[in-house]
Amino acid sequence: MSSWAAAGKVSYNFEVRPILASKCFSCHGSDPKNRKGDLRLDTFADATAKAIKPGNPAESDLMQRVLSADPDDAMPPPEKHQSLTSAQKEVLRRWIAEGAEYEAHWAFVPPAKPTAKSIDEIVQANLKAKSWPAAPAAEKHEWLRRVTLGLTGMVPTLQEMDAFLADEGPGAREAVVDRLLSRPAYGERMAAVWLDAARYADTFGRHEDMENYMWPWRDWVIRAFNDNMPYDQFLLWQMAGDLLPQATNEQRIATGFHRLAMMTNEAGSNPEENRWMQIFDRVQTTSTAILGLTLECAQCHDHKYDPFSIKDYYQMAAYFDKGDEFGLFARHCNGTPTPCTYAYKPGQEAEQTRLMQAITTAESNLQKVREEARSRFVEWCRHSAPPLRAGGMWSVISATGQSGRTPSVMPEPELSISFDAVDEKERDYHISLAPAVRTVTPATGVTLKGVVGRACEFPKPYGGTCTFPEDVCHYRKYTPFSFAFWLTVPETPQWAPVLHRSRGGLDAAYRGYDVMFSDGKLTATLAHFYPGDAIRIQAVEEIDFTTWRHVALTYDGSSRAEGLRLYVNGKPIATKVVRDSLRRDIDYLAEWSDLNNNQVADGSEEPPRLTLGARGNDTALMGAAVDELRAYNRTLSPVEITLLSGNAVPENDEPWFDWYVREVDAEGVKAHATLNEARKTETLFNVGLRDVMVMEDSPWTARVTPILTRGDFRTPRETVEPGTPATLNPMPEGAPKNRLGLAQWMLDEKNPLTARVQVNRIWTMLFGRGLVATPQDFGVQGQVPALPELLDYLAVRLVEQHWDMKALCREIVLSSTYGQSSLPADKGQLEADPANDLLARGPRNRLSAEQLRDTVLAASGLLNPQVGGPSVKPYQPDRLWEDSATQHEYVQDKGADLYRRSLYTFWRRTCPPPAMTVFDAPSREFCLVNRVPTTTPLQVLTIWNDTGYLEAARVMAEHLVQQYPSSKDDPQRVIMAFRLLTGKHPTAGQTSAMSALIKAGREEFAANNADAETLLASTGESARVAGLSNSEVAATLMMVRALFNAEAFLVCY
Repeated sequence: MSSWAAAGKVSYNFEVRPILASKCFSCHGSDPKNRKGDLRLDTFADATAKAIKPGNPAESDLMQRVLSADPDDAMPPPEKHQSLTSAQKEVLRRWIAEGAEYEAHWAFVPPAKPTAKSIDEIVQANLKAKSWPAAPAAEKHEWLRRVTLGLTGMVPTLQEMDAFLADEGPGAREAVVDRLLSRPAYGERMAAVWLDAARYADTFGRHEDMENYMWPWRDWVIRAFNDNMPYDQFLLWQMAGDLLPQATNEQRIATGFHRLAMMTNEAGSNPEENRWMQIFDRVQTTSTAILGLTLECAQCHDHKYDPFSIKDYYQMAAYFDKGDEFGLFARHCNGTPTPCTYAYKPGQEAEQTRLMQAITTAESNLQKVREEARSRFVEWCRHSAPPLRAGGMWSVISATGQSGRTPSVMPEPELSISFDAVDEKERDYHISLAPAVRTVTPATGVTLKGVVGRACEFPKPYGGTCTFPEDVCHYRKYTPFSFAFWLTVPETPQWAPVLHRSRGGLDAAYRGYDVMFSDGKLTATLAHFYPGDAIRIQAVEEIDFTTWRHVALTYDGSSRAEGLRLYVNGKPIATKVVRDSLRRDIDYLAEWSDLNNNQVADGSEEPPRLTLGARGNDTALMGAAVDELRAYNRTLSPVEITLLSGNAVPENDEPWFDWYVREVDAEGVKAHATLNEARKTETLFNVGLRDVMVMEDSPWTARVTPILTRGDFRTPRETVEPGTPATLNPMPEGAPKNRLGLAQWMLDEKNPLTARVQVNRIWTMLFGRGLVATPQDFGVQGQVPALPELLDYLAVRLVEQHWDMKALCREIVLSSTYGQSSLPADKGQLEADPANDLLARGPRNRLSAEQLRDTVLAASGLLNPQVGGPSVKPYQPDRLWEDSATQHEYVQDKGADLYRRSLYTFWRRTCPPPAMTVFDAPSREFCLVNRVPTTTPLQVLTIWNDTGYLEAARVMAEHLVQQYPSSKDDPQRVIMAFRLLTGKHPTAGQTSAMSALIKAGREEFAANNADAETLLASTGESARVAGLSNSEVAATLMMVRALFNAEAFLVCY
């Protein structure tokens, strides 16, 4: 009898609501759009207004309709095939007669601390109320195998088993549990469960399904569990580690939890549509994995069953609508989708800190040199003159023209192009340059009258391109550079590249540099991966380019937006900073698996080149023209830009100070060189670092979240603020309206779900079935717990013990409830409670995909226990990737990496490891909190024929033959194999049967050695033991193979 309901009284929460939810609420629930007959049954006021008369079932329309035999009046309608049973009708009748009392849904009420003091006290009280006996204690070997598999995912070794069986001390079990909880395998076991919920995979999941490099997040999860990080901190870091004060790199990596949503880079994909798909995924993952809710059902309309509106849904979505994300992963480079942070190897973070400090020091020194150079500049001006411009070209004027001062020589540009071509037939053309020549006239091209001579034109309706050799203007993040050109555009485009060295487009994040029109305004960008790793400035006002105007861009190599400047007609224009977060190089590098500057992958795309005009599938620059293009591998000073534009410069020398410090003053030249070298060193060091995706609220975008009609990003409605469902606990006072506030709300003591859901997850891991059997749904449609007091007891205990996960696991596995035999004391209980919801017996579960493979690796001695690191590629059938349209080749690993724990197996979402999925492992495309075990013939065939299982069987057989070489020792081989795999001795009948199998195999293979050799040759890459009889090993292998498929191995009792 549940303590949540008065004795003898029908419980609305546990008896009535499940009936109404499954039979009535879809038409008479909270969703107004699907409500029939304007009748609502999920609230007391609405139900009693029309259908229920409390205390009077006979006069209640609800009972009349439920009991009616008339198909026109009966409810639910006969065509729904959801008629109530006699028992259900009686429950409703009694409930109405007792007053039709409504209760808040049990899961939406904070857990109350029961009077009971232990798991066993609660379980035994419920069994006693039913007069049910509890099962006897499991045998010692059964308990040790159960607890070892439960806490580490692997079976105990023979040494561990023998030691435990011999230990009769009162603290033997406590000692075992403490040892297991201290092993690295504990963190791996806990992580395996969390990775399903977090939808962890090694690839993005859509289209080309490229690798996402998220294993550093997976390793953080393992460390967190092994370090016994409190669950509230574990959640807080993953939800909002980046928003914590002085967030560490580790805290930022933890937020990768919400960057595991699937992404695509398919041509034509809409970035905003895909960004919203990732927001939807985060809402679903948060609500399912942490809150046990089906909030995604309110994405298009109010929830049909639970009291969540579409507004509730988008208020939750607003927490995840603040990131500076593009929505797609790159199609033209191998960049990590931003935001991201470095996944440092030991020593790398300290080295990068040192290099960044060197840059800071060099910048400070340069500023000091500039101050000191003032006096030197005055002195220099007494006898020297800056260069001047005449006739459109740099020139040196006579000394007499400068009052006797010696004129200076202006360095030549890296590139100087006048477009005086004659062939007007070509739309796209390439410019070829002779070695060391940078001032040329193209041989072909579309031209019209320019500022000087003729210009490069991009005619309607297609626009066109002008490309330069690969090594021209090959600038890096640390390289100061400048461009100057004349531009005319009859109609200002909203979006169109003018000049760039990049590959990209509207639907693909890009890398490189560009000058372009964005939102109709002149814009300059340097990007490693736009938008999160880039600097961009944009003109504040639109500029009229219907007549020729001179445009210049300068960059100082600082990786900061303030180091970018745009000029029009020789004057700096007012700009705003759009992005200021460039961390990594803007070049395409082989080290990043990009196309480098001398390589074309398959001929379909050229390496990036300096280009005028169109880029990828961007809107082309149409009707425009460019003339007199010049490029400099240095930062031009403002006065030089003025001269380039043809404007007069002031008569005084002051405007030339910046030029003097950069180009003439010895100390200034040296300081600039030192600074450039420091920036170069940091950039090149940075090349060797790897990025991992993280969450980060953008300081550059101020998004307002709308409600989307039917979840379509193209049909926004009214906007909402971040918020949580009104049905649940209020936000804690002072909580910010961001992900940190959301995490604080989840972990607030008034939150009714977070602790219950986590307790249920751990119970499911250890018992195979949760106290709530629908861990994905604690709502109205979910299954109510048979022992709600136990769920609340453990939830309250978890919080009282400061969210200590090891303490929770310890209490559960040391309980008598967990330690029971899986065989009931009364076989009638199997029929009365087949799912063991009342816990009258111990758990009985089929091993998971990971447990099966890891156990055979460990039992054979092949297991590589290394913790963490990149995912590995063990055996799998040939050409699965190649033939699955993912455009990838599966390159199997070699050596020890073949035998890592299954947790580390490379997980491609479009083609997950088949030996795992056949045993019910998910694809990890979406959040999954409950694997449903199946039993299929394909599982038997996999164990029988998969190379990994065959190799383990062969290696184990070799060990057995070495240990027991005589044919008379066949029973000993059987006993040892049985103990290694099941933890117990076989029965006499099992020993006899398996020994006979070895004998039969020995005779067959002795007569057909070629068959034995064929079998053994197909058993993987580990070295075979020399000097052993093929027939002995093959026959013993067949016995081990059979044991792999035996229930005694596959099932944990």
